[in-house]
Amino acid sequence: MTVPAFAPRSLLYVPGSNARALEKAGGLAADMLIIDLEDAVPADRKAEARGAMRAAVAAGYPGKRVAVRVNATGAGEQADDIAALAGLALDAVVLPKVDATSDLDPLRGLGLPILAMIETPTAIYAARDIAADPAVAG
Repeated sequence: MTVPAFAPRSLLYVPGSNARALEKAGGLAADMLIIDLEDAVPADRKAEARGAMRAAVAAGYPGKRVAVRVNATGAGEQADDIAALAGLALDAVVLPKVDATSDLDPLRGLGLPILAMIETPTAIYAARDIAADPAVAG
């Protein structure tokens, strides 16, 4: 897989469970929208957020790059998040809490560039390997 260069100046995280924010996001001056299915979404609204994310991405955000932040590897919601991405035109997928390159494995089959979030001391020690992974765009 060839990973495109990512150099957005501004990234706007939009909670997947907030319909007004999803609607408004297209008109805001951000280079990339990241629809969040992880921390910004209450546990009891995860399924609703996936549906809203799919509808928003399908409707489109002209002139914007669009990514989705899924739940972390090992989280019970991640498989459903990944399944919800099927068939969508996305520019990337954002993976939180990446501690090792093996955390990227569930996303490799998507064929999307991965933006890996380094959030723990363990991840800092593994950051060189994570950044060197061919699937990681940032």
